[in-house]
This record gives sequence, structure tokens and C-alpha cells, in this order.
Amino acid sequence: MLDKKDKQIVSKLEEDGRLSFATLGESIGLSKTPCWNRVKALQEKQVISGFSAILSPQAMGLNIRALVNVVIDIGQRYNGF
Repeated sequence: MLDKKDKQIVSKLEEDGRLSFATLGESIGLSKTPCWNRVKALQEKQVISGFSAILSPQAMGLNIRALVNVVIDIGQRYNGF
């Protein structure tokens, strides 16, 4: 169960996962070390499972878009095993 401060931490990190512990803590009324301890505890509980970057496909030169349609016929069974 997350308390109020944990929920605030999660919310702030969802907005910007690159916040320093000092900035994050300051924004929710904690100092750097208690904030760091809470983030580590949230990682250990797997509430926070990682940090990532949101990439722009266009800026990377990936302008191709594709639509894929897959149809599976479940009427036939494969007994090849």
C-alpha cells in the first residue's frame, strides 16, 4: 500500500523520470536522502520497475508506419508435436 508521499513520488516521476532526488524531494516536502530512500523502497517493491526515455520516431528518421493484420484459424488443430 502506498502512502501519500509515495503516491506523490510516483506521480512526479511519471511526469519527469529524470528529476534529481533533491528536486523531487523538494517538490513533495522531503529532503534528498529520505526521498532517495523512498524511491529505492518503491523499486524494491517493484512499484517502480524502471525508467525510460520517450523517443521520437520522426526525429530518428523512422517515418515508416505499418498496419499489420493477423488472422488465426482456430478451427484446425495442429498435432505435429
